Amino acid sequence: MLEFLPKDLRDGFDLARARKGRRSRLRVRLGDQDFPVVRLTRDLIVLDAAQVPRLRGFIEVFDGARPLLRGLIVAQGVDDGLLICSFKSVSRAHEAPPLDYERDEAAPAGLLPRPI
Repeated sequence: MLEFLPKDLRDGFDLARARKGRRSRLRVRLGDQDFPVVRLTRDLIVLDAAQVPRLRGFIEVFDGARPLLRGLIVAQGVDDGLLICSFKSVSRAHEAPPLDYERDEAAPAGLLPRPI
């Protein structure tokens, strides 16, 4: 649909899309490299194809420095300079390791020190 627009308008749309991706706090971490996320939905993750190699495998999605998601992805294709990947499996990332015991709901939240 964009091919019917004048070239300067298409260039403006591409520039706006690139700027939006740079402003996003969402990042994909693959090994030791970070790539900005253009769009994230329940089933898809969209990245800038010019910045990202063809992805496949395990990735982690971060919101700033906070881990958000972990999942397996497969690249579906490139459309208008955007790399579209689908999730094979996805799970929420936890900042703390899972507990291997059940917490008692009636347990105190903390202990007060004894007065001297």
